[in-house]
Amino acid sequence: MKTLTKYLFIASAAIFINHSALAASDNTIADQHHLKIYPSEHEPLFSPKSFTQSKDNKINGEVPPGKIGGVNEIILSQMVDGMHRYVSRVTREPGLRVYVHYHHFPVTTCVLKGQTTLYLEGYQPKITEAGQCFTMPANTKGVNYNSGKETAVFMDFMLLPVGVDTIVPLEIPGSSLKPSH
Repeated sequence: MKTLTKYLFIASAAIFINHSALAASDNTIADQHHLKIYPSEHEPLFSPKSFTQSKDNKINGEVPPGKIGGVNEIILSQMVDGMHRYVSRVTREPGLRVYVHYHHFPVTTCVLKGQTTLYLEGYQPKITEAGQCFTMPANTKGVNYNSGKETAVFMDFMLLPVGVDTIVPLEIPGSSLKPSH
């Protein structure tokens, strides 16, 4: 229950994030079709052991729309009472998505700009627009896709035990990336 309370606190803190401070970021990417990950200083966003090598690129039996790409920047990585808090800012151009993945713990996402569609195994696609939030359940395969006509910017909020990967990729993002154990 203590973990759930902390998680809910982090998720509710999303409401108080100053959008103008985030919008002032000069974070840019040269190639919009490659996913760039900025790990925290404390540990990587995900480790090589997190790749399952399943090459599982389907949600509900279908490959989700879009190309893999975007920028995921961790803006907070903090240890509190043995738990690791992560807050990341994700920017994705229209038509781009994250690779098929799951999380060991729920992740709350709040859309600041644009529109995204969440594809989850066992669920109908869910459109989320600026000012709205959703939670991706733990251990549920999914992707978040920019289904809008403008750049989507959103925040992901996670609370994890130390040593647990933030994301478990199922779809290998590009043929040049080979998982190793």
